[in-house]
Amino acid sequence: DGNVLPVELTSDAGAAIEVNKYNRITVRTVTARKLTLHCTASKSAAVGVYRFKAYMPEISHIEEVIAAVKSGDAPVLPKSVTGISAEGDRIALDVVWFTDKLDTSADGLYSVSGVTSPLTYQVSASVYARGDMDAAGITEVDPISVTVRAGEIPQLPKRATVHHNNGSTDNQRHVIAWNASSLTAYENAGEYTVADAGVIEGTDHHITLNVKVI
Repeated sequence: DGNVLPVELTSDAGAAIEVNKYNRITVRTVTARKLTLHCTASKSAAVGVYRFKAYMPEISHIEEVIAAVKSGDAPVLPKSVTGISAEGDRIALDVVWFTDKLDTSADGLYSVSGVTSPLTYQVSASVYARGDMDAAGITEVDPISVTVRAGEIPQLPKRATVHHNNGSTDNQRHVIAWNASSLTAYENAGEYTVADAGVIEGTDHHITLNVKVI
């Protein structure tokens, strides 16, 4: 929540200051955006850090990847996918897609599997192939829902999920221009809806933003 708080030591404090050796300390688990370690030494001693170990927040789900292409074309899939933590943090994970057997020559809905790193997750992308994709129009735009800690600015996605009049869906091509009012901190816990939070670039399709503040 923006406050600076000390951590609770769970290992032996005396063992943490033994001289002429590497000492190990452990602290009670905390979730934080930033960790700072302060070291104090006497005039006759030097202090150094050999290893500082922290862990990424647990990912509750990974945002789906949906691409719409003209039949016969190969989809341009993202080089990374976005993992979402329970607190709303957006964590980029590199991904390798296995597209060698993908054939979009016929209209249809196809699935492409992939694997992420450095955290390993099995993921998939949905690919809509339509022969009339060049002439497809947007019929509906999904609202964006995010979670954020009180006092923090929400992390918002760059692209919108749209539905087309040929039955396809895509969340890779349409960039959102967010209004400045959407990029402000929410001070109080609760659930908020912003009806006109942004617009899809090059269109008059507006974005509805749902924000859950915890």
